[in-house]
Amino acid sequence: MPKQRTNFRDRHGHGAFPNETPLRVGVQSSLRSFLSGDPVPYPPVVGPVTLALDISKWQEDIDFDVMAERVQAVWIKADQGLWTDDRFEQNARDALDAGLEVGFYHFADPAQSCSPEQAAVHCHNLTSGLGHLSVWLDAERAGRFIGDPNGLLNYYIRWCDKFRTLQPDRKIDIYTRMSFWNSSVARSSYWMDNGVNLNAARYHLGLQSPWSDGRYTPRDWNFALNEFHLWQYSADGNGLGAWFGCQSGSVDLNLFSGDWAAFEQYYGLTGTPEPPEPPIGETQKYARILVDGLRFRADTNTNAPIYFTKPAGYEFRVLEEIPSGSDVWLKTGVDQYCARVYRGTEYCEVFER
Repeated sequence: MPKQRTNFRDRHGHGAFPNETPLRVGVQSSLRSFLSGDPVPYPPVVGPVTLALDISKWQEDIDFDVMAERVQAVWIKADQGLWTDDRFEQNARDALDAGLEVGFYHFADPAQSCSPEQAAVHCHNLTSGLGHLSVWLDAERAGRFIGDPNGLLNYYIRWCDKFRTLQPDRKIDIYTRMSFWNSSVARSSYWMDNGVNLNAARYHLGLQSPWSDGRYTPRDWNFALNEFHLWQYSADGNGLGAWFGCQSGSVDLNLFSGDWAAFEQYYGLTGTPEPPEPPIGETQKYARILVDGLRFRADTNTNAPIYFTKPAGYEFRVLEEIPSGSDVWLKTGVDQYCARVYRGTEYCEVFER
């Protein structure tokens, strides 16, 4: 069983000071672990909460059947700028197959040269039609907007506005740590006005909410309405990866403010219909890449920005075939294309199934 801890640090080394975690929290956690056989410690939150995880390639191999025995919901890293997380496809498929409720997160990376709209389209193309939980905008890197809080605010708002036009029924959350948000992002009423909730990152087991000690309070949200929506209270160093089926030593733990019934209601899970079976005999077009490094672009020309490349053998769904002179392009998502035939070379074959 993983070693239980009562004090955590995140991937950046931020965390609680040793004298901030009351002894009683450690005693409570130890007693709970002894009685239940569950090594997961909880902060002394008043009222019901629901535990959920978030994962990425850093969790390496995951046994999602084990994970589904411990929690009912997980958020999966989809991409970073225009880079798809190495484990995204496998994690999404296996989590859904295990019966977990699934959401995703996009690591906002303004260091990349793409626009926030391009990044939002990339995230949409990966996550459209998958899962019912929110998509997080992971806000913890200023990139080219270091020292420019208004520029960074504009980047985040543009991403959210674009993503909302693509997936209007999907909730958006901001994941951030207060020390970054308050110093790097300009003030705005956008988040409250547009119903963007907060997942606060603060690694401290002695608190009833991320800011119940009066420290690290984030700006721009009205906390009189709710002490917290989501709270990532434990990350690197907690030693709980194996307990949740992960190959990694640790895994990120998040609390939702409310019981499972409230969780279901908030995310619209109650009575969610099963996706309809395709009509008998109806097929979909797919393509299989024939060469290594096929480029997926923002338009049907070789000057368009490259979203990502895929190796030979990779298969994907085709939305439309687009002739362009002697060339043929394939539409694979919103503003996302690749060449089927270009200058006489066949880059992928199309088939039905």
